[in-house]
Amino acid sequence: MAKERYVSFGEQVGAVSALTIKPDAVTKALRHAIWNRTRPLLYARDYDVPAHTSASALWLKMAWDKGWDADEYRGEQNDTCALVIKNWLLTMAEWHEVYEFVQSFPRWANLDAADRKIWESMIDEALFQERSPYRFVDHKLAAIASDDERAAVAEAVAQTGKYGLAAEHLGKALTKFSERPKPDYENAVKEAASAVEFAMKAATGKDNVGDAARAFRDTYEVHPALSESASKLFGYASDRDGVRHAKKGAQAAVEFDEAKLVIVSASAWVNFIAAKAP
Repeated sequence: MAKERYVSFGEQVGAVSALTIKPDAVTKALRHAIWNRTRPLLYARDYDVPAHTSASALWLKMAWDKGWDADEYRGEQNDTCALVIKNWLLTMAEWHEVYEFVQSFPRWANLDAADRKIWESMIDEALFQERSPYRFVDHKLAAIASDDERAAVAEAVAQTGKYGLAAEHLGKALTKFSERPKPDYENAVKEAASAVEFAMKAATGKDNVGDAARAFRDTYEVHPALSESASKLFGYASDRDGVRHAKKGAQAAVEFDEAKLVIVSASAWVNFIAAKAP
């Protein structure tokens, strides 16, 4: 069943913007959506849900990780700490801290794997409804909202066995791409291209990437035009200013859309290679 987004009357008649939230911003509505999904986990007595964590324990773990004064609210009642967290999240947190809260909540709340999955699903729903570009991929928030693209990246990052090293490089690419407030798009692109190179080498046993690409093409009867797209990805990473070599010229820096394209393309290639040469 296709997901449906709530559309207010104001949005319907054009009085309220329907545009996607920018990657470096959050809206008041998104803050509220996140809090509305957090509150039941802190006030279990008011909802038909088990208590996953106490607000006081959550705040202390946040304080430790974020370098706050852990004694400021130590020993306070659960309700007091819940209000402190709410006030910070809704009025004080920078845009990247809002997303940090979402991504780090399972750690701070000490959620097990099953509850973390539930949390990520709830937050993905909120991000979808509020038009955020971020979604969870491999337990990290990445600015890849398309279901198909996220599925491709998640599958590639989860590769194991002889493709484990390729998956490791894609995981690094995703981390660099998702770093906030300052993403490292150049290194994200480098790691993504490296993932395809290592996958090609693992599939063919060749040490040279050019030899590996040709061997893969011939062994698995890959159309030359398709095979060439992988080779061009290697060439792009080697030639692109600031990716594998220090930035020298006046070429524009790698930006969000370019890095996203490379990561998604590299993920698709890793999955294709692994399917052809399991």
